[in-house]
Amino acid sequence: MGSCFGCCGAVRVKNMSAFLKRRLVMNTRYSIAGLVAAFKSEEAFRLECVLFALLFPLAFVLGDSRLEVIALVMSLFAVLIAELLNSGLEKTIDRIDRKSTRLNSSH
Repeated sequence: MGSCFGCCGAVRVKNMSAFLKRRLVMNTRYSIAGLVAAFKSEEAFRLECVLFALLFPLAFVLGDSRLEVIALVMSLFAVLIAELLNSGLEKTIDRIDRKSTRLNSSH
């Protein structure tokens, strides 16, 4: 019984490893697709991406220490993340509003 558990455990770990790699690849593809969609549809996100590209190298020039550079770069990422969250929230509210308007107009 012990030897079977060892054998099955190895197979289980091998399958889990392949499963996790596959999930990682698919989730990465979904994330990239979402960023591309945001870039195509959100003017504010495009502007912030351009500013990010301009200000990212400047963070290394202006930062006197590694900690300051990290803080500057993280603040640039925080702006992008906040914009993506805001855009997602706006789209969700718009979708809910359209749905409720459609429901109200049927009465």
